Amino acid sequence: GPAKSVLYQEQQPQFSEPRQILERYPAAGGAASATTFGGMAWRVGSMLDARETVLLELLQRLLVGHAGAPLMKHLTEAKVGSKLLLQGFQAIGRESCFTLAMDSIVQGRFPEFEHLVLSCLKEVAEGRFDDGSVDGAFHCVASARHDMRDIFWSLIGFENLPAALYGDDPFARLRVNDLLAFWRERYAKNNRIFNEMITEKLLGNPHRVSVLMEPNSAAKEWREEEQRTRLEAAKSTLDNEARRTLLEQQAARENLERLPDRPEDLAGHLFRAGRADQ
Repeated sequence: GPAKSVLYQEQQPQFSEPRQILERYPAAGGAASATTFGGMAWRVGSMLDARETVLLELLQRLLVGHAGAPLMKHLTEAKVGSKLLLQGFQAIGRESCFTLAMDSIVQGRFPEFEHLVLSCLKEVAEGRFDDGSVDGAFHCVASARHDMRDIFWSLIGFENLPAALYGDDPFARLRVNDLLAFWRERYAKNNRIFNEMITEKLLGNPHRVSVLMEPNSAAKEWREEEQRTRLEAAKSTLDNEARRTLLEQQAARENLERLPDRPEDLAGHLFRAGRADQ
């Protein structure tokens, strides 16, 4: 097989059941004035599967691609939070995910957010998408994929990098016409392929995580205490020579930080920032 790159990512083991994560972060101005963030994510497949990746993009357009899309409409009208920060298909290394993350979730309403998402997906899976919505999704994906800027970044960016790392064809996703034609033919034979995708990849998929980030005015103190405890535990395992080496490394870093920036270094940073912003 191909040689492993430093960016090589092993396949994540499948969850046996959905997981929940509660994280509290320090709120400098007090918890009452800070924002609660929440979201859900599913691992839905592999970025190496060009056909499935395009099908997921089509599904994203159908579920959250515009204000009238069913999942977007449900969450907006429920007012459990201010707005969606992330929605739909995301690429994380070699794996593909479906993500929904909301800003400013009303205190105590995150379970309602989860229920709304799952109940809406169930309702959509049991119904059917009208042909006009499906045609619109195909058109949107085709337009995005044929945009020259999008194609350029697909060629050299991280979007197709996973395929090259794992010995697959990094240009498979650029064959937009063939990929969309494949799914149009499948849809003509089975107009429930998107409903089946929702059932398989989302509703029936245990590889799901719900994350809630709440502000906490005391979080800073207990995090600092936790860090002190870990440092003391690590310190107890070091001998005198190892401690001396760490102190020397720390002193070297502090001396480096005190040095003024050289004009040529600043010019290089500004040049890179300018290129990135173009």
